[in-house]
Amino acid sequence: MDNRDRLLSVAVLAYATSSLFHHIHNAEFLGEYPNMPVWLSRAWVYAAWCSVTAVGASGVALLWKRRRVLGLWLLGAYGGFGLYGLAHYVVAPVSAHTVAANISIWLEVVSALLLLGLVATSIYGEWTMVTSAARPDEQLQPMPTSSSRIGGLRVRVRG
Repeated sequence: MDNRDRLLSVAVLAYATSSLFHHIHNAEFLGEYPNMPVWLSRAWVYAAWCSVTAVGASGVALLWKRRRVLGLWLLGAYGGFGLYGLAHYVVAPVSAHTVAANISIWLEVVSALLLLGLVATSIYGEWTMVTSAARPDEQLQPMPTSSSRIGGLRVRVRG
């Protein structure tokens, strides 16, 4: 595991922890969050956390199975869900929320941004590794071919 993967692991753990903290606070103190929809219940909040966490866990599992790029994209989606905490401020201003609610929201948002940044640099690193395999200063040579006839058709075979 290189340093980039260690940082990514720390970022996933930090976001998972802050997301759990925010969802627990949201579920247990739902009445303290202003202007929340009346249909929203503790069970829905916990179900939302489980759904979001399943995306992150899938990304981690794909990384372990060496499906790095797909795993990184899922971790990017996982981090993107963390920005949805800002929706609390669409329905009510920062000043209408308790200090604890604001802390839980901002911990989740900041850790999600950290995760998104590391995922983006990791995806960029994967992309540059692939594209650097064919350097622009090197001229690509055509593969040698041979040809033969099969039933009147000329077939070229690369060797």
